[in-house]
Amino acid sequence: MAGVPCFRPSEPVPDELMYVFDSALLSSSIWAVDITLSVSKNARTDSATVRLQMVDEPGPRVSISDMGTKYPLSQRLVLLGEAEPAGDTNSDFVWAWAADLVNGSNFVPVDLHQLSASAVDNQALLLSPSSLTAGATYRFRLDVSDGRSTGRAEVKITINAPPSGGDVSLLPPHGSAVVDTFNITASGWKDDDIPLSFAFFYTHDSVSADTPARRLSEDSTAESVLVFLPAGNLTLIARVADAYGASTDGVTAAIVDPYAPPRYSDMKTHAEELLAQTVICSSNADAVQLIFAFAEHLDQTSLTGGISLQDFQVARATRATLASGLSHIAAGAVNASTALLLMLAQASTAITSDASQLTTEALNRSVDTLASLSSAKALQGVPSAPKGGSCDSVEVCVMKGSEQRCHLNTTCVDNDGHTVRRVPEPVPTALIGSLAEGISNVHVANVRAGLSRNAIVANVKKLRNSVHQLLAASVIGMYPGEQVKRFSTPAFDLAGFVDRKAKSTSTTLEVAPNVKVRTPQAAFQQLA
Repeated sequence: MAGVPCFRPSEPVPDELMYVFDSALLSSSIWAVDITLSVSKNARTDSATVRLQMVDEPGPRVSISDMGTKYPLSQRLVLLGEAEPAGDTNSDFVWAWAADLVNGSNFVPVDLHQLSASAVDNQALLLSPSSLTAGATYRFRLDVSDGRSTGRAEVKITINAPPSGGDVSLLPPHGSAVVDTFNITASGWKDDDIPLSFAFFYTHDSVSADTPARRLSEDSTAESVLVFLPAGNLTLIARVADAYGASTDGVTAAIVDPYAPPRYSDMKTHAEELLAQTVICSSNADAVQLIFAFAEHLDQTSLTGGISLQDFQVARATRATLASGLSHIAAGAVNASTALLLMLAQASTAITSDASQLTTEALNRSVDTLASLSSAKALQGVPSAPKGGSCDSVEVCVMKGSEQRCHLNTTCVDNDGHTVRRVPEPVPTALIGSLAEGISNVHVANVRAGLSRNAIVANVKKLRNSVHQLLAASVIGMYPGEQVKRFSTPAFDLAGFVDRKAKSTSTTLEVAPNVKVRTPQAAFQQLA
C-alpha cells in the first residue's frame, strides 16, 4: 500500500502484523503452506499471498562465481554456478538458469534456450559471442534445488559497447615488400572504458573472405605499429578494444609491390642480413613479419612457374634460412601470448606451403618449430598471472549426461593482494587451425623428402605429439553443449578419433585435457 509505512523497521512489529505458528503447523509432515494477509479499510480490501516452504535444513547456498560488471559482445560469456549443501545432505543438485533484459525498473524475460550454447539446466551457462545486445543490461538468475528446498543467486551484467569514432591510416601508402616498413596508425578512437588496446592484421584482397586475417602485432596500448608487409593489394585492419575487451575494426587499403632482390642469387644472403638486423634492432614480432613477407614472396614466385633450376635452389636455401630463424624464435616462445604464437604459426605455414622447396634442414627446423609452438603454455590452458602476482590451478570437471569436460580453475593473487579466479578461454581457433595446417604441410613434405626410414619416423613422432597437443587444446575451457571446432587437413582429421591401444573408433569428441587424449584417426596411417 502507498503512503507512510505502518512502522519503522527498527521498531518492534505490531501484534496485528505478526503471525505466530503453533507447533502443529510446523509438523514435519507439512512441507509448504500458503500464507495470505488481507487488509481492509472502509470498503476497500487487498491481500497478498506468500508460500512458505519448511524443511529440516536450510536450502543450498548458491553463488555465481567470478562475475564482473561488464562483458564484451565479441567474447563468449561463461556463468559458473556454485552451490554448497545445507547441513550434511549429499543430495544431487538440480540447476536452472533464467534471464531478463533490464529495462529501467522492468524486467523482460529472455529465452535462454535460443541464446545459450549449453543446456540451461547445467552448472555452467555459456552464451556465444554476439548472442546478446551491446549496451544492454541483463539479470541472470540461478536456482539450485537439492530435492527439498531451493536456493537462488542472481547477478546483473552489462554487455559492453566497443570503441568508436576513429580511423586508420598508412604511411607510406605505397611501397615494396620485405625491404620497406609501413606505419599503421589507429587514431581518434573513443570509449569510456580505458585504456584502449590495439592489434593489427591484414588480408589479401585476392583471397577468399573465409581466409583468416594474418596477424601483424601483439595487443598493445600503442595506437601505431611499424611493420613489414607482403606483396599485393591488402586490406589493413586495426582492432581496437576497450578495457573490458569490447572491440571494433577499422580498415585501410595498401598497395605493396613485390620484393625484388639485387640479384636473385643473392636472396639467401639478403634474407640472412635483414633477419640479423631485425633481430638485433627490433622485436620478435618484427622478425616474424619479415620472415612471413619473405615466405609469401617465395610462394608467389613458385606459383608463377617457369623458375630455373638455379633459382629453385636459391629459393630452397632461402626457405631454409627462414625456417632456421623461425625455429630459433619459437624455441623461446613457451610463455608467449596466443597473439605471438599465431604470428609464428602463420609464418610456419607459409614457409612449409611448398614441399618441393623444403630442404632436409628446413624440414627438420619446421618440425622443431611446430613442436615448440604446440607445447607453449597458452595451448595448455594455463592463464597468465597478473603482473607481480601468482596463480594456483586445480582441475574442475563438468558433467552433462555421459559427457565430461574439464578445465583448470585458477586462483590468482595480484600484487595488491586481490584474489581473482580465472577459467581459461578456449584456445583461438585461428591458432589451432594454423598449427594444424603447418603440421599437415610438414608431414606431406616429410614422406616425400627422400629421408631414411628412421629420420621419417623420428619426425613423425614429434608431429604426432604436436597433434595430440592440438587435440587437447581444442577442448580447453569448453563445457558440455559447446560446439567443438573441427579441423581437417590433407594429413589428418580432428573430427574422428582412434584409441590405438583399444583399436576402437569414435566420431564424437569425448576427451578433455588432462583426462585422456586420443590419436586422430587419419593421422600418419602409413606409419602406424
